[in-house]
Amino acid sequence: MLADLPTSSRAADQVRALLPELLPESGAELAHLAARLRMSPRTLQRRLRDEGTSLEAEREAFRRQQARVLLEAGTPIAEVAWRLGYSAPSAFHHAFRRWTGQSPREWLRGR
Repeated sequence: MLADLPTSSRAADQVRALLPELLPESGAELAHLAARLRMSPRTLQRRLRDEGTSLEAEREAFRRQQARVLLEAGTPIAEVAWRLGYSAPSAFHHAFRRWTGQSPREWLRGR
């Protein structure tokens, strides 16, 4: 449905608009995002590269920002992991520690 597509012409903006919906479903894999944007995976990669970014960079930035928002709102860690498209809470823990140098619980205690 055309009405469901993000309206910006920038690929990075379109990807960012779809991440909240697709992360829990598919981890926002390249093929799923490209299909939703009605382009080939290679075209999406090329457009993101031309804009100075990548799917990995956009997905990581979104996850990092949303993790903090969700944790501060009191969302359980397992739900944060699911909503951000991680296969297990332990995968989210590893990513969060990489971003902050702390576990999610340690980070919350320090807030």
